[in-house]
Amino acid sequence: LGGAVLVFCLEYQNPGTIGNMPFGQKVLNSFFQSVTYRTAGFSTFPQENLREVTAILSVFFMFTGGSPVGTAGGVKTVTMFVLIVNVIAFIRAKNDAIIMKRRIPDALIKKATAIITVNFSISFILCICLMITSDISFIDAMFEIMSAVSTVGLSRAITPGLNNAGQIIVTT
Repeated sequence: LGGAVLVFCLEYQNPGTIGNMPFGQKVLNSFFQSVTYRTAGFSTFPQENLREVTAILSVFFMFTGGSPVGTAGGVKTVTMFVLIVNVIAFIRAKNDAIIMKRRIPDALIKKATAIITVNFSISFILCICLMITSDISFIDAMFEIMSAVSTVGLSRAITPGLNNAGQIIVTT
């Protein structure tokens, strides 16, 4: 829901995305876009037309992915949730991360931290490599890499134009 609201608000007047659509289609396409960032790879408008701020948020959604047991990619919502609960506990100077009166085991927190750190590190390194081998912006590189790493299937229409090194990096 949050992703749909953000897409709706940020792209409301963008004629390259939902700006020229009737209100109902804007709402529907905002929800669809929010879901497609996590798993589907379908799009109802060109991703390269997204405002930069929306593209940055979409990278976060692709990184997070969907919930476990589904087909969505990313690090999974539950993994991200465990990390967030742990950060909140740290900020509040609590020794344990507790949610709904249940303590999250330290082993689970370590596993979530490792998954997110490794995924982010690999994505960041691949993004830098893509920028070195191809003349593209940071947001375009991060969008393409995060889409590939998180098995989303979206593109800002630059992958076909990449040189051989860039295409190898994206498919890695």
